[in-house]
Amino acid sequence: MSGDYAYVIDDTEGLVIVDVSDKEKPVVAGSYNAVEDACSVAISGNYAYVTDKHDGLVIVDVSDKEKPVRTGNYNVRGYARAVVVSGDYAYVADRGNGLVIVWMSATRSQCVQDVTESQEIRMVSLCQMTMRT
Repeated sequence: MSGDYAYVIDDTEGLVIVDVSDKEKPVVAGSYNAVEDACSVAISGNYAYVTDKHDGLVIVDVSDKEKPVRTGNYNVRGYARAVVVSGDYAYVADRGNGLVIVWMSATRSQCVQDVTESQEIRMVSLCQMTMRT
């Protein structure tokens, strides 16, 4: 969810953007169907970060909800299963290769850290902790 839009993964339609401003009558606003085998999606600003088993992390500009446009990708070595985005970093669960941390800029994406100790990561989440003294 981001604002009045839900971003969902569909087996046949890929990334689907649904306008949920009217909770009783949600409407499909647009979709991006060039993702072959999508698993998850994270939204940050005007971008959707979609994990695809075969194409890694796919970055889609969703500023025009009716016509989303692919702006890039980062191909992980295994199968990208889940993603969480925080700031300029995407944390990708790469089944077979563990956690991959991808730094993203306006011009390119590059791997910062490939944590390969866990071979079966399927889900990623980030938590913010506040330490009290």
